Amino acid sequence: MLIKKINTFIVLSLLLFSDYSFSKSFPLNNIGCVLINEGYLNNDSNILRSNLVELSTNINKYALLYKNNQIVVKAKAATVIQTDRQKPWISSFELIISQMNKDTVRVRSSPRINDNEKMNIYFSISSGESSELVVSCSARE
Repeated sequence: MLIKKINTFIVLSLLLFSDYSFSKSFPLNNIGCVLINEGYLNNDSNILRSNLVELSTNINKYALLYKNNQIVVKAKAATVIQTDRQKPWISSFELIISQMNKDTVRVRSSPRINDNEKMNIYFSISSGESSELVVSCSARE
């Protein structure tokens, strides 16, 4: 089981960073996710890739990352920082997963202390003994 989780993490990391390179244009307010379906979503493939969305500094504005007939995955800014000398920037984001006939899951990234650090979320949702949905989201260029 541990080897399976390590392999899943390695595959996930490669997918997240294979298509995107980080440059020096900041802030990193674009969010993308990879969902690994291990029997949690009945008819979907094993690796589900989300849209790449740009978060707004408006904490009430949601961006759609992924949608199918079983779940909807959205993100929004959770914490916006503004100082006198700086434009507002997003310190953390919130991921919302609405599931058909199940509870809604909300997860917040850990805060960053400046606008060029990365924001990440990694967690899993399980149902029963053998079904799991692994979710990994990060800020990227």
